[in-house]
Amino acid sequence: MSAALLGTKTPVARATGWVDDDDGYDDDDGYDDDDGYDDDDYIAYGGRRSSGRSKYPYWWNKPLERAAGARDVTGTPLEGVFGQLNQKMRRKVTRAINMLREQRNMLFIKADSTGIHGIVRSQSHAGTEYATCLGKDGKYYCVSNNLEQCLGLQGSICKHVILTIIATAKDGKVDRGTLTSWIQAALVQWPRLDETDAVGIFTEYKNGPAELGVAWRQVEILPEDLMAF
Repeated sequence: MSAALLGTKTPVARATGWVDDDDGYDDDDGYDDDDGYDDDDYIAYGGRRSSGRSKYPYWWNKPLERAAGARDVTGTPLEGVFGQLNQKMRRKVTRAINMLREQRNMLFIKADSTGIHGIVRSQSHAGTEYATCLGKDGKYYCVSNNLEQCLGLQGSICKHVILTIIATAKDGKVDRGTLTSWIQAALVQWPRLDETDAVGIFTEYKNGPAELGVAWRQVEILPEDLMAF
């Protein structure tokens, strides 16, 4: 089973990390940290968890919960937000960086005062594209063109959303201070798929350049763009 699907023993995650449930196990990073303890007593996917060990990672029956309160990163530059993310999120940023290094990444983004949307092509599956969203209230999602939720979410923003944020910052349509506040709000939320919104994104995208020219912008992200972050 993929290590990316493994959760810790505790079902509650604080904005600053994972809660120790005092059961003798080390729950400090949200993953199996090779410390001799077994951290995979349940499988976590998005905002759901299994009731115990399971060979079937799609059988979810218990909600995970986020503790109230956001990290105080107001006024910091975007790189400050990335720098303060927990270990789980830092791994996702690393995946986004690796994605940039391995291939050319051309994204379509749409940004306004309510949030940002993006279309990101899959690196590993030809013909698959992801619609991404980050709203001003911290709502976010990432879903494929067959409306399957991105497996990289795991309860926090995935590499596709991270690439959308970088593309938006590069384009300059939304200032970094605003992006920072949106990311801050997202850090204490689980992904929430809005199928109507996602279908609308794919419909606009598939309608072609004439439709895209109104609200959507094409942005290429290069490895050197990461120097800004």
